[in-house]
Amino acid sequence: VNGRYSKSIFSYDPKTGIWVLEENGMKGDPRAGGVVFKLGTKVVVCLGTDGSKNNVGVEVFDGIKWESKEPIVDRDGEWNDDYSGIARSYAVAFTSNLDYGLCGYIAGGSSNTVWRYSLDEDRWHEVEHFSNAMAPRVGGVGFSIGEIGYVTTGGSSLRVANNNTTWKFTPGIEEEDHNDYK
Repeated sequence: VNGRYSKSIFSYDPKTGIWVLEENGMKGDPRAGGVVFKLGTKVVVCLGTDGSKNNVGVEVFDGIKWESKEPIVDRDGEWNDDYSGIARSYAVAFTSNLDYGLCGYIAGGSSNTVWRYSLDEDRWHEVEHFSNAMAPRVGGVGFSIGEIGYVTTGGSSLRVANNNTTWKFTPGIEEEDHNDYK
C-alpha cells in the first residue's frame, strides 16, 4: 500500500469474518478513485489516479488471475488524442447488454463524457457528453437496473457533494434524442 493508492486485493470470508490479503494481487499501477464493473464472469478495474496522473490501464480479473490490458490505444497501437477524455478519477460505472452487447460504461468524475468499453474488443468508444444540467459528478454513484444505467449524487469535487439528482442513461439513445431523464 502506497499511502491511499493501492493495488492490494483483500477477500472477505463471511464465515470467519476475516479479511485476507490475496497473494495474486492486481497488476498495473496503484490507484485511488478508480471504477469497477462486471462483464460476464470477469471484473474490470480501470481509471483512477496515482496522485500525479490519471491511470489509463485496464485490469481484468477472472476469479483466478489478473490480466493487464493494453493502455488505452487505437487499433494501430498508437495513442489516439480522441481518447484523452477517457482518463479520469472518481467516475461512476454501470453495465448494459443493450444495443452493443455486454459493455461497461464510465461517466462523470473529472470529465463530462460517457464512454463504453467492450471487453471482447478491448476497445473504448465515446458515447456522448453529459448535459450541462447533469454535470458535475465527481464521486457519484453509478448502477444498473436491467439494461439501463443510472448516475446519482456527486458534486463539483470530492468535498462538495452538491448534486443529488438521478439521471437515467439508455445505451443506443443519443442525448439529442432525450436520453437523460430526471
